[in-house]
Amino acid sequence: MYKSFQNLLFTLKKARGNPVPMVLIKEEKTGIAQTQKNTQRRKGKHGSSETMDQFLKDLEMYELIQIKGSQVIPRHPFLIEVRLSVAPNGMAFGMGSFDRDIIIPPSKRNGANHRDKVLIEIMDISRDRYEGRVVSIVEPFTTQYLGKVSSRIESGIVLIHLIDLPDSPVGILKHTGTIESDSYMIVEETGETREIAIPEDDTGKSRGNKKGNYPLYRECNVFRLVKNVPVSQSTSDHMRIAARFNIPVEYDSELIPRKRDMKKLEKAGMKDPKRVNLKKLYSCTIDGADSKDFDDAISFEKRGDKLILYVHIADVGHYVAKDTLLDMEAYKRGNSYYLKNYVLPMLPPILSEDFCSLRPKTKRLSFTCEMHYSQDGNLLEYHLYKSIIHLGKRFTYEDAEKHLEKKGSPLYDIWQLAKKLHQKRVATGKIELNIKETDLVVDAHGRILTMHEKARLNSHRLIEECMLSANICTANFMREKKIPGIYRVHDPMPASGLEKINAFLKLYGFNTQIKNLHFQQVQKIIKLVEGSEVEEIFNYILLRSFSQAAYKNMPLGHWGLGFSDYTHFTSPIRRFSDLVVHRQLFACLSGEHLPYNKKQLEVIGTETSRLERVAMDAEKTVLKLISLRHFKDKIGETYNAFFSGFNQNGLFIQTQNPRVEGFIPAASFDKRGEVFTIDDFRVKLPRFSREIALGQKFKVKLVKADWEKIQLAFEIVSIEKS
Repeated sequence: MYKSFQNLLFTLKKARGNPVPMVLIKEEKTGIAQTQKNTQRRKGKHGSSETMDQFLKDLEMYELIQIKGSQVIPRHPFLIEVRLSVAPNGMAFGMGSFDRDIIIPPSKRNGANHRDKVLIEIMDISRDRYEGRVVSIVEPFTTQYLGKVSSRIESGIVLIHLIDLPDSPVGILKHTGTIESDSYMIVEETGETREIAIPEDDTGKSRGNKKGNYPLYRECNVFRLVKNVPVSQSTSDHMRIAARFNIPVEYDSELIPRKRDMKKLEKAGMKDPKRVNLKKLYSCTIDGADSKDFDDAISFEKRGDKLILYVHIADVGHYVAKDTLLDMEAYKRGNSYYLKNYVLPMLPPILSEDFCSLRPKTKRLSFTCEMHYSQDGNLLEYHLYKSIIHLGKRFTYEDAEKHLEKKGSPLYDIWQLAKKLHQKRVATGKIELNIKETDLVVDAHGRILTMHEKARLNSHRLIEECMLSANICTANFMREKKIPGIYRVHDPMPASGLEKINAFLKLYGFNTQIKNLHFQQVQKIIKLVEGSEVEEIFNYILLRSFSQAAYKNMPLGHWGLGFSDYTHFTSPIRRFSDLVVHRQLFACLSGEHLPYNKKQLEVIGTETSRLERVAMDAEKTVLKLISLRHFKDKIGETYNAFFSGFNQNGLFIQTQNPRVEGFIPAASFDKRGEVFTIDDFRVKLPRFSREIALGQKFKVKLVKADWEKIQLAFEIVSIEKS
């Protein structure tokens, strides 16, 4: 790092919030420019691209400084709050609301673990990367971990590895009695640390020199036993998921509303003269067969030439008041977690499955979006209001599918409208990928009964179009009324996506290239690849090239759906973001003070986006754990598969029947145990003396169902000729 950068950092930190004259900054800038020239002359090439202007811009982005005219005002203290992302080698990265990485070496993590929220101090700039150290842990992601007992046990002390953390750190478990080696348990931090001699390193290899082995001394966190994890039982999967992702399993008794209190609230809502009475309107729900929490219902009627679509959403805000203990718990959870045959709900079952849930043959309080369309599917007007509805019928998706084309069915006219809406969305920018998914049918004990490709039914499309319509109208309303809100934002595909798509088309023999990432160009390529042997892998690549959707407090548009304004309004039972939108809308409609300001919404949007990703990871992980149990007795069996991705450690594959994700360790086809990459799509396989590209088909043999790594490990039997 350049000495002048160090000087400037020291000056800003020392200022402790007091203004620093810009003239001092300019002096440092001159020094840096000269140092850069000297470095380039000495090395004979371009040195660091870092400039003082960029440096100051970064510090502003990190909110460490504020530039006012001729002064730079540092924040006091000069620290950044981030979440850590830890790599398997122990190196950590500060993940905040900025684009640049802040690297934290293992020795400067100060006991912080993967996903902990920490305060860090910038210490250095090297090769355009910022390096820092953890000053303190603001909020640990979790205090409970899955631990595996080490084979080395001392009196009263057991060494454990926290196997669900990327770097699998060592910890100390105090115990009395006997604990078996290699057993698993949920452990909890005590807040203590202790230095201990560890004769072997984390890989189990002896440390030493020519004179012999010597112990490694390490400062380790001390843990207490919470409960043993019986790996042979499916209940261990849920225990592991709850600890791995810090998901609260139970609701404390003081957070569970009393039934009589909920009945009073319900009764008051039913008598509210401001609510629109829609009880005579036929309303129904369409959900999965195993659903228990029903967020949404739909109704339809014709008025002359107008087609009227009603989307009714559970009025959760009527039962859950802002800033109550229950509300804060819902915010902490962020969303419900659907772990196949086990649900960890955002709201207690008395609300999520009873008073808020739009169950059949009941009257319910709802928040309605009423939309008027012309015969050709153009939106003419819409209205948002609180209502009372009566649920006539609950359809499963499979039941509903049978009624869509039946004239006289309550779903027939809605389906005709939904088809028109879908056609318009595709014409105006919606990107549709044909991604195949596996559906697991499990019994009460988590055992797989069947594995099959998840069907994409027209009844799914009907509900999707209805919900999209309501969400668009809600977002339009917030923009028109200038209400601060939470919007669902999806940034356009990064420019690098254009290069990747064109490289794919060239490599796989498609005689065309796209000029830009406009939706029409992307749709054109999707159509071109459709039906080809590489359609599935192309859709995977395209999906991975997309930006990740998030919740933000500004209407920045949704590229993947082709909407300029979009929000989430339709699932307040299972998403906290939707509940916040409900509260903002109702306050505006009733002329009351808005419950959230723009800064609060920014914080909520960031946190709910993070928790959404946690939920997605948790739900994917539990499916992998269930699959592992299914395959543990199938070691040695062979499957047809295709090459779906890679990292430095090996290849990712998708088996064909059944469809599951697997991994081929690099050691099985390369002596170095590393993957030799050619480009974004191809790798070399030295053992087979050939290279393969994504989508390559081969026959594989299952060699291990690894519960610890949550991985099905395969080896290549034969490679299909390309």
